Amino acid sequence: PGIVGFFKSKDLKVWERSQELTFVGGDRRVGNSGHAWPGGFECPDLFPLRDSSGLNHWVLWSANGAYLLGNFDGLRFKPHGPPLLSEYGAGYAAQTFSNEPRNRRIQISWLRPLASGEWESEPFTGQMTFPVELDLIKLASGELRVRRLPISELTALRQTHVWSSGHQPPKWPITATLPAGAAVELRAELQ
Repeated sequence: PGIVGFFKSKDLKVWERSQELTFVGGDRRVGNSGHAWPGGFECPDLFPLRDSSGLNHWVLWSANGAYLLGNFDGLRFKPHGPPLLSEYGAGYAAQTFSNEPRNRRIQISWLRPLASGEWESEPFTGQMTFPVELDLIKLASGELRVRRLPISELTALRQTHVWSSGHQPPKWPITATLPAGAAVELRAELQ
């Protein structure tokens, strides 16, 4: 099982537990992803996000990308529902930054080696991912989810525009000659 504890102190020397959340792992799965909850409940993060109506919701985040939405009064966390999953790749142990100048919630993850051993000898194994901005979106069902989008500053890294909609591609499939080691951003909308 995984345990998250919330503590309080008047002098920062003597601490008293105000809440303990216990999570059952192994047989409890998040969605159909095969990830167990807490299946690596470490590196917890707790932070607020506002929904589109301006209401604050608290997010309790686990290293494996599973999270709970709920209320937090400074002493106790009360989940709104079951765990949700946001991480479907090799990202792990994401943490957020507080006091960001534009009041955004920015998150960065560790790109861990895959269990299969794939990427183990690659130079990028163990690096950090692109930073993402977190916000809350409301699904058609009315449920809230954390959305992760690459930060807008990454657009400054773009250089060459090969092709965009509204222009007939030179030939199909679209091909581009790139210098060795070049990074590529591909945006596609398929119908």
